[in-house]
Amino acid sequence: MSKHTVFICKSCAFSFAQRDYLGQRGGKHLCDRIQDLAQNWHLKDDFFLQEVECLSACNRPCVVAFASPKKQFSCLEIYYL
Repeated sequence: MSKHTVFICKSCAFSFAQRDYLGQRGGKHLCDRIQDLAQNWHLKDDFFLQEVECLSACNRPCVVAFASPKKQFSCLEIYYL
């Protein structure tokens, strides 16, 4: 079976108001954190985490994209409480 892929933009800003924090972009921080958490995830063998330079969605902080065999995703909106 092919793996699902999560693409994580490492160039994204932390927020609309703050691009970097302690010399690191928000996307790189997110990518590192997801990779750390995935080490103990029971589905880690089914997913490939791919850090990418840019996903061209710069009007949104911390963007990820998904690819999956025989599945299609469109734009997913995430709302913060």
